[in-house]
Amino acid sequence: MERHWRRRSLLKPIKSNIMLNPIPESEAPDEVKINYQKIKNALQLTSLPIFFSYLGSFPLYLNHVTTQITNNLSHPDFQRISEETSINLQSLIKSSLMKSDETKKWLQLYKNSPSFYYFQNDLRNIFLTNIKLAFYVSSRSFERLGNCRQKTWFK
Repeated sequence: MERHWRRRSLLKPIKSNIMLNPIPESEAPDEVKINYQKIKNALQLTSLPIFFSYLGSFPLYLNHVTTQITNNLSHPDFQRISEETSINLQSLIKSSLMKSDETKKWLQLYKNSPSFYYFQNDLRNIFLTNIKLAFYVSSRSFERLGNCRQKTWFK
C-alpha cells in the first residue's frame, strides 16, 4: 500500500519558477545567429519560427537540432514527401470545408487582386513549413522511441 502511495506522489506536477525566454536574433550570440540563419535557409523563410528562438537559450542543443533539421530538409525525399503531403492535405481541406456565403462573396471580390495572390502564396508556404516541422518533430519522437541516433530520416 505504501508503494502505491509513492507512485501516485511521483505523478504530481512539479512546480517550478524557471522561466524560459526566447532569444531574438538581434540579441543572440554569433553561434546562435549562425544556426538561426541555417534554419531559415533550410525552411526557405525570411523569419525564424518562434520555436527555435526558445532553443537559442541552449546553444549546444540548438546546434544539434540545426544539423539534424538541415540534413533532413535538404534531402530530396524529405522535400518530395513534404510537398506531396501539403498538396494532398490542401486538397482534402478544400473539399471538406464548406464556405459560408460571406466567404464566397469575399473570395469572389478579391480573387483577382495581386495582394490576394501573395496572401495565398504566403498561406501555402506557412502550410508547407508547418508540415516540414511536423515531420521533423515526428522523426525526433520516433528516434526517442526507437532509441536510435541517426542523423537523417533518409539514407
